[in-house]
Amino acid sequence: MVPNLEQVRWVFFDFAGTLAFNDPARPWNYVRTCARHGFFFDRREVRPHIDEVWGQMDTEEGISHPHHSSDAERYDDLRAHLERQILVKLGIPDTPEREEMVRELMDVQDAPDTYTVYPEVPPALARLQADGYRLCIVSNFNWMLPEIAEGIGIARYMDAVVTSARVGYRKPHSRIYEAALEITGAQPAESLFVGDSHGPDYEGPMAAGFQALMIDRRVTRRHKAPTIHRMTDLPELLTIARAKP
Repeated sequence: MVPNLEQVRWVFFDFAGTLAFNDPARPWNYVRTCARHGFFFDRREVRPHIDEVWGQMDTEEGISHPHHSSDAERYDDLRAHLERQILVKLGIPDTPEREEMVRELMDVQDAPDTYTVYPEVPPALARLQADGYRLCIVSNFNWMLPEIAEGIGIARYMDAVVTSARVGYRKPHSRIYEAALEITGAQPAESLFVGDSHGPDYEGPMAAGFQALMIDRRVTRRHKAPTIHRMTDLPELLTIARAKP
Protein backbone atom coordinates (compact mmCIF):
# COMPACT_ATOMS: atom_id res chain seq x y z
CA MET A 1 0.00 0.00 0.00
CA VAL A 2 1.03 3.66 -0.01
CA PRO A 3 4.11 4.39 2.13
CA ASN A 4 4.13 7.13 4.76
CA LEU A 5 0.37 7.48 5.07
CA GLU A 6 0.92 8.55 8.66
CA GLN A 7 2.27 11.85 7.27
CA VAL A 8 -0.92 12.66 5.38
CA ARG A 9 -2.80 15.80 6.44
CA TRP A 10 -4.43 16.71 3.12
CA VAL A 11 -6.41 14.46 0.78
CA PHE A 12 -6.91 15.66 -2.80
CA PHE A 13 -9.62 14.03 -4.91
CA ASP A 14 -10.38 13.83 -8.58
CA PHE A 15 -14.08 14.54 -9.21
CA ALA A 16 -15.72 12.58 -12.06
CA GLY A 17 -15.26 8.83 -11.67
CA THR A 18 -13.94 9.29 -8.13
CA LEU A 19 -16.50 11.24 -6.08
CA ALA A 20 -19.35 11.39 -8.59
CA PHE A 21 -20.22 10.28 -12.11
CA ASN A 22 -21.98 11.67 -15.17
CA ASP A 23 -25.57 10.48 -15.17
CA PRO A 24 -25.99 9.66 -18.04
CA ALA A 25 -22.42 9.29 -19.32
CA ARG A 26 -21.20 12.33 -21.25
CA PRO A 27 -21.47 10.83 -24.78
CA TRP A 28 -25.19 10.39 -24.23
CA ASN A 29 -25.54 14.17 -23.79
CA TYR A 30 -24.42 14.57 -27.41
CA VAL A 31 -26.69 11.77 -28.61
CA ARG A 32 -29.73 13.21 -26.84
CA THR A 33 -29.07 16.85 -27.71
CA CYS A 34 -28.48 16.12 -31.39
CA ALA A 35 -31.42 13.71 -31.59
CA ARG A 36 -33.73 16.47 -30.38
CA HIS A 37 -32.63 18.41 -33.46
CA GLY A 38 -32.96 15.49 -35.87
CA PHE A 39 -29.37 14.22 -35.99
CA PHE A 40 -28.53 10.64 -35.04
CA PHE A 41 -25.28 8.71 -34.46
CA ASP A 42 -23.83 5.97 -32.27
CA ARG A 43 -22.66 7.17 -28.84
CA ARG A 44 -19.37 5.33 -29.41
CA GLU A 45 -18.49 7.91 -32.05
CA VAL A 46 -18.42 10.72 -29.50
CA ARG A 47 -15.51 10.10 -27.13
CA PRO A 48 -12.77 9.88 -29.81
CA HIS A 49 -13.91 13.26 -31.16
CA ILE A 50 -13.89 14.83 -27.67
CA ASP A 51 -10.36 13.56 -27.07
CA GLU A 52 -9.16 14.69 -30.50
CA VAL A 53 -10.55 18.21 -30.16
CA TRP A 54 -9.24 18.80 -26.65
CA GLY A 55 -5.94 17.22 -27.68
CA GLN A 56 -5.24 20.18 -29.98
CA MET A 57 -4.09 22.05 -26.85
CA ASP A 58 -1.82 19.26 -25.65
CA THR A 59 1.82 19.89 -24.73
CA GLU A 60 4.61 17.64 -23.49
CA GLU A 61 3.30 18.12 -19.94
CA GLY A 62 -0.42 18.10 -20.65
CA ILE A 63 -3.28 20.19 -22.01
CA SER A 64 -2.95 23.90 -21.26
CA HIS A 65 -5.16 26.91 -21.95
CA PRO A 66 -4.03 29.67 -19.54
CA HIS A 67 -5.01 32.51 -21.88
CA HIS A 68 -8.60 31.26 -21.85
CA SER A 69 -8.83 30.94 -18.07
CA SER A 70 -8.79 34.58 -16.98
CA ASP A 71 -12.56 34.62 -16.40
CA ALA A 72 -15.68 32.51 -16.92
CA GLU A 73 -16.75 34.29 -20.10
CA ARG A 74 -13.44 33.73 -21.84
CA TYR A 75 -13.35 30.10 -20.77
CA ASP A 76 -16.89 29.54 -22.05
CA ASP A 77 -15.86 31.05 -25.38
CA LEU A 78 -13.20 28.32 -25.54
CA ARG A 79 -15.70 25.64 -24.56
CA ALA A 80 -18.17 26.80 -27.23
CA HIS A 81 -15.42 26.73 -29.86
CA LEU A 82 -14.47 23.17 -28.89
CA GLU A 83 -18.10 21.99 -28.78
CA ARG A 84 -18.61 23.33 -32.30
CA GLN A 85 -15.62 21.33 -33.49
CA ILE A 86 -16.94 18.17 -31.85
CA LEU A 87 -20.33 18.67 -33.51
CA VAL A 88 -18.65 19.23 -36.89
CA LYS A 89 -16.84 15.91 -36.50
CA LEU A 90 -20.20 14.30 -35.69
CA GLY A 91 -21.58 15.63 -38.99
CA ILE A 92 -23.69 18.53 -37.70
CA PRO A 93 -23.86 21.30 -40.36
CA ASP A 94 -23.14 24.99 -39.73
CA THR A 95 -26.59 26.39 -38.97
CA PRO A 96 -28.12 28.56 -36.22
CA GLU A 97 -29.51 25.31 -34.84
CA ARG A 98 -25.98 24.07 -34.22
CA GLU A 99 -25.35 27.07 -31.98
CA GLU A 100 -28.42 26.09 -29.99
CA MET A 101 -26.97 22.59 -29.58
CA VAL A 102 -23.67 24.06 -28.35
CA ARG A 103 -25.50 26.04 -25.69
CA GLU A 104 -27.56 23.00 -24.64
CA LEU A 105 -24.43 20.88 -24.28
CA MET A 106 -22.72 23.50 -22.14
CA ASP A 107 -25.81 23.97 -19.98
CA VAL A 108 -26.14 20.25 -19.23
CA GLN A 109 -22.45 19.98 -18.35
CA ASP A 110 -22.90 22.85 -15.86
CA ALA A 111 -26.02 21.41 -14.20
CA PRO A 112 -25.58 19.65 -10.82
CA ASP A 113 -28.35 17.18 -11.64
CA THR A 114 -26.15 15.81 -14.45
CA TYR A 115 -23.94 14.23 -11.75
CA THR A 116 -24.63 11.54 -9.15
CA VAL A 117 -22.50 11.10 -6.03
CA TYR A 118 -21.28 7.57 -5.36
CA PRO A 119 -23.25 6.41 -2.30
CA GLU A 120 -20.23 5.63 -0.11
CA VAL A 121 -18.62 9.04 -0.74
CA PRO A 122 -20.50 11.27 1.76
CA PRO A 123 -19.87 9.00 4.78
CA ALA A 124 -16.22 8.60 3.77
CA LEU A 125 -15.74 12.36 3.43
CA ALA A 126 -17.55 12.98 6.71
CA ARG A 127 -15.28 10.50 8.47
CA LEU A 128 -12.14 12.03 6.99
CA GLN A 129 -13.28 15.50 7.98
CA ALA A 130 -14.14 14.34 11.52
CA ASP A 131 -10.69 12.74 11.77
CA GLY A 132 -9.10 16.11 11.07
CA TYR A 133 -8.04 15.71 7.44
CA ARG A 134 -8.23 18.68 5.09
CA LEU A 135 -9.92 17.86 1.79
CA CYS A 136 -9.77 19.31 -1.71
CA ILE A 137 -11.08 18.48 -5.19
CA VAL A 138 -8.64 18.85 -8.11
CA SER A 139 -10.28 18.05 -11.42
CA ASN A 140 -10.14 18.54 -15.18
CA PHE A 141 -13.47 20.26 -15.28
CA ASN A 142 -15.42 23.33 -16.28
CA TRP A 143 -15.70 26.69 -14.52
CA MET A 144 -18.78 25.70 -12.53
CA LEU A 145 -17.23 22.83 -10.56
CA PRO A 146 -17.43 24.64 -7.18
CA GLU A 147 -21.13 25.29 -7.77
CA ILE A 148 -21.70 21.72 -8.95
CA ALA A 149 -19.97 20.36 -5.83
CA GLU A 150 -22.26 22.57 -3.75
CA GLY A 151 -25.33 21.44 -5.68
CA ILE A 152 -24.64 17.73 -5.16
CA GLY A 153 -23.86 18.13 -1.47
CA ILE A 154 -20.11 17.49 -1.22
CA ALA A 155 -18.73 21.04 -1.10
CA ARG A 156 -19.35 21.20 2.65
CA TYR A 157 -16.60 18.64 3.18
CA MET A 158 -14.05 20.50 1.06
CA ASP A 159 -11.53 23.14 2.04
CA ALA A 160 -11.07 24.02 -1.63
CA VAL A 161 -12.26 23.06 -5.11
CA VAL A 162 -9.68 23.43 -7.89
CA THR A 163 -10.81 23.12 -11.50
CA SER A 164 -8.60 23.15 -14.59
CA ALA A 165 -10.94 25.70 -16.16
CA ARG A 166 -9.82 28.34 -13.66
CA VAL A 167 -6.18 27.24 -13.38
CA GLY A 168 -5.60 26.96 -17.14
CA TYR A 169 -3.92 23.55 -17.04
CA ARG A 170 -5.34 20.05 -17.07
CA LYS A 171 -3.95 17.04 -15.22
CA PRO A 172 -1.35 15.61 -15.62
CA HIS A 173 0.21 19.03 -16.31
CA SER A 174 2.40 19.89 -13.31
CA ARG A 175 0.93 23.38 -13.01
CA ILE A 176 -2.46 22.22 -11.77
CA TYR A 177 -0.90 20.31 -8.87
CA GLU A 178 1.27 23.33 -8.04
CA ALA A 179 -1.84 25.51 -8.10
CA ALA A 180 -3.66 23.13 -5.75
CA LEU A 181 -0.77 23.33 -3.27
CA GLU A 182 -0.65 27.12 -3.56
CA ILE A 183 -4.40 27.46 -3.01
CA THR A 184 -4.53 25.12 0.00
CA GLY A 185 -1.16 25.84 1.57
CA ALA A 186 -0.49 22.09 1.72
CA GLN A 187 2.95 20.54 1.34
CA PRO A 188 3.45 17.66 -1.15
CA ALA A 189 4.85 15.27 1.48
CA GLU A 190 1.69 15.60 3.59
CA SER A 191 -0.65 15.27 0.61
CA LEU A 192 -2.41 12.18 -0.78
CA PHE A 193 -4.08 12.19 -4.21
CA VAL A 194 -6.99 9.83 -4.92
CA GLY A 195 -8.50 9.28 -8.37
CA ASP A 196 -9.49 6.82 -11.06
CA SER A 197 -7.29 7.76 -14.05
CA HIS A 198 -3.69 6.55 -13.91
CA GLY A 199 -1.90 9.41 -15.67
CA PRO A 200 -3.81 12.39 -14.21
CA ASP A 201 -4.44 10.94 -10.75
CA TYR A 202 -1.38 8.81 -10.07
CA GLU A 203 1.60 9.53 -12.31
CA GLY A 204 1.01 13.29 -12.32
CA PRO A 205 0.63 13.70 -8.54
CA MET A 206 3.54 11.35 -7.85
CA ALA A 207 5.77 13.44 -10.12
CA ALA A 208 4.65 16.53 -8.18
CA GLY A 209 5.72 14.96 -4.87
CA PHE A 210 2.33 13.76 -3.63
CA GLN A 211 1.55 10.29 -2.41
CA ALA A 212 -1.19 8.72 -4.51
CA LEU A 213 -3.54 5.79 -4.83
CA MET A 214 -6.23 4.73 -7.24
CA ILE A 215 -9.88 3.87 -6.74
CA ASP A 216 -11.09 0.86 -8.71
CA ARG A 217 -14.73 0.20 -7.82
CA ARG A 218 -15.19 -2.54 -10.42
CA VAL A 219 -12.07 -4.39 -9.24
CA THR A 220 -10.59 -4.40 -12.73
CA ARG A 221 -7.04 -4.50 -11.32
CA ARG A 222 -5.99 -2.43 -14.32
CA HIS A 223 -3.89 0.02 -12.31
CA LYS A 224 -0.24 -0.73 -11.58
CA ALA A 225 -0.54 1.30 -8.40
CA PRO A 226 -1.86 1.07 -4.83
CA THR A 227 -5.64 0.74 -5.05
CA ILE A 228 -8.80 0.92 -2.98
CA HIS A 229 -12.18 -0.40 -4.10
CA ARG A 230 -14.50 1.83 -2.06
CA MET A 231 -14.01 5.34 -0.76
CA THR A 232 -14.86 4.07 2.71
CA ASP A 233 -11.62 2.05 2.57
CA LEU A 234 -9.64 5.29 2.75
CA PRO A 235 -10.45 6.44 6.30
CA GLU A 236 -9.64 2.94 7.55
CA LEU A 237 -6.24 2.94 5.82
CA LEU A 238 -5.38 6.33 7.27
CA THR A 239 -6.54 5.31 10.75
CA ILE A 240 -4.32 2.22 10.65
CA ALA A 241 -1.36 4.31 9.44
CA ARG A 242 -1.80 6.84 12.24
CA ALA A 243 -1.92 4.07 14.83
CA LYS A 244 1.49 2.68 13.84
CA PRO A 245 4.06 3.02 16.66
